[in-house]
Amino acid sequence: MATITKVIRKRAKSVTRLRPGATTTANGYRTSAAPASDPIQAHIQPMSPKELRNVPEGQNTMEWVNIWSLFDLQENDKIVDGGKTFEVQRFKDRGDFFKAEAVRVAD
Repeated sequence: MATITKVIRKRAKSVTRLRPGATTTANGYRTSAAPASDPIQAHIQPMSPKELRNVPEGQNTMEWVNIWSLFDLQENDKIVDGGKTFEVQRFKDRGDFFKAEAVRVAD
């Protein structure tokens, strides 16, 4: 795995991670705090055709990417790269690094 972390360090660039804020409920209304914004280093690459066949049904026509990072990634994090926003759908903590599968968000 040390080789993968070296590749991530070499290919990573600066992106912005938006982590959803905490939600609170008052008087029956749910509100969310503003998302926390952090600059992180990550490498974003398109999914392979084999990986695209395994995405959830009905979402296989969207733009899916893999995001590799040494920084913590969680489900529902948004990664902003050059004006494109990707939302993390699944992630794996590999100990030394994180691999996330994310979809392009159009909002």
